[in-house]
Amino acid sequence: ITSIADQVKAAFPGVAVRFAFIAYRDHADQMGGNDSNHFEEFDFSDDVPALKTFIGGVEAIGGGDAPEDIAGGLHKTLALPWCASTRCLILVADAPCHGSKFHSCGGSYPGGDPNGLDPLAQMVLLREKAINFAFYSANSTTDQMGRMFADAYRGGHYEMEIKKLGDAAAFQTQAVGTITKSIRVGRA
Repeated sequence: ITSIADQVKAAFPGVAVRFAFIAYRDHADQMGGNDSNHFEEFDFSDDVPALKTFIGGVEAIGGGDAPEDIAGGLHKTLALPWCASTRCLILVADAPCHGSKFHSCGGSYPGGDPNGLDPLAQMVLLREKAINFAFYSANSTTDQMGRMFADAYRGGHYEMEIKKLGDAAAFQTQAVGTITKSIRVGRA
């Protein structure tokens, strides 16, 4: 995270770069029966050491079914105070969202998000809010979802990127490229 921030700041001196982070879990994945950690949020800040500390404290838990609450994570993301003229979202996922139309993994909510959130409508909102969107997939279970997201997002001046998640060094290089592209498109 620190290296990504340093590289972006070095490439664009004088540009205020802020980061936010939303950790999402599934609806039933609770630590100690407490639903308050369904999401963990770090609001936009230029304090990279604080972000690194925050992410270091996030713990992966759960695993009742394969799909995760991506729609809830996107809902939280869309609610952030996006005030910069250049906006970039990188979604990293190792599992698809709920709804059998997005995958063939089964799951507890084959009809879609149990709270009625529609990730395809959220793609349109991301585009309308001029949030450049990149999806980093950890495995093939998210391929169908990624294609559907890209189709729903299509139509703005920025095409959604779909990337395969590699090791940490590859992710760093890819993330810097995604953010750099966002800034260049935003300044054009």
